Amino acid sequence: MIQYSQTKSPSKVEAVFEQALKAQTAVATALQPMYLEWLVLSRGIKDARTVYERLCLQPAQCLEMHTKMAKLEEMQTSVVLKHVRKCHENACLRFGKANAGK
Repeated sequence: MIQYSQTKSPSKVEAVFEQALKAQTAVATALQPMYLEWLVLSRGIKDARTVYERLCLQPAQCLEMHTKMAKLEEMQTSVVLKHVRKCHENACLRFGKANAGK
């Protein structure tokens, strides 16, 4: 659905992502990293940061969301280390105990 929207109705892509984030946990967590990447590519890092902050407050999160956001932050022309660090800290807070050896 998202790929279809990206090619046929680019103006509706964000609405499809937002609707998918309200779906079952498995669907929502799988699409979080894709949504952040799409936001950076289409609207910029500031909008992605805003959505990332909102997603961090939701109970359904995936580790890949935090690592994807950290990578997106690192890809910026002027890297702001506090934003990269925040992504890693959020990942450690949420998944550190379960992924201590990784």
